[in-house]
Amino acid sequence: MLSNSQYSKAIDMWSVGCILAEMFLRIPLLPGRDYKNQIHLIFELLGTPRGEELNCVKSRKAREYIKTIRTFKKISFKKIFRQVDPKAIDLLERLITFDPAVRLTAEQCLDHPYVETYRAPEEEICCPLVPKEAFYFDELKGSLQMIDMKRLMYTEVIS
Repeated sequence: MLSNSQYSKAIDMWSVGCILAEMFLRIPLLPGRDYKNQIHLIFELLGTPRGEELNCVKSRKAREYIKTIRTFKKISFKKIFRQVDPKAIDLLERLITFDPAVRLTAEQCLDHPYVETYRAPEEEICCPLVPKEAFYFDELKGSLQMIDMKRLMYTEVIS
């Protein structure tokens, strides 16, 4: 939400953490009404990022906005997930963290003690990295008509 043009696997891992949390809680973890309310709920849970923590937000405008938000302290996940295995709480805390660079990767999650009993490494397949010639149109989107972008995307999908 704060850097929508910088999508990465770390965003997917945030989602994995939220889904796991919701499975434990049996209610939505961060039921925001709109993006501002969603950010507010995230900061209520994780604490409002300040100082070095803000370095992961690349947008100056987003950093300035965060600085205007009321300061919240992090809520202990142990208080929220009282009946949950401590290993699961550790996994949640390492997935639902503000800085994407410190969030666990999928591979790290598979090595986490909480999931070790569910693993079958001999059956797991790793997806290869996206090749260098992969389709990126961020540089082009300002100069292309919508129909041209649709054609490029369609061509990429069928290839």
